[in-house]
Amino acid sequence: MTWKPPESEDAWLECLSAYLDGEMSVEDRRALEKVIETDPQRAEQLHALRQTSRLLEEWDVDAPEPQPAFLQQLDRTAEGAESNIRWRGEIGNMGGGGSDKEAC
Repeated sequence: MTWKPPESEDAWLECLSAYLDGEMSVEDRRALEKVIETDPQRAEQLHALRQTSRLLEEWDVDAPEPQPAFLQQLDRTAEGAESNIRWRGEIGNMGGGGSDKEAC
């Protein structure tokens, strides 16, 4: 698949994050780098994300242990989401359903 610039700001943030995290193919990285070379706004956004990532690594803060009630609610929510995904998958298999999410 050939990489295309995202259309939404959220999708741009996801793509730039994937780029920094090394989660893009070599081909997609090169295509994104070409856009960044010619788009000062995206270059600045990438720079800011890189700085934020470095700061978070420097702080090396451990996340607190979640409360048991939170974990129970999370489990219930995840179970409901799995059920919903299975249901959507069955409906999607009935005819042509595609994903609404932008590819990075």
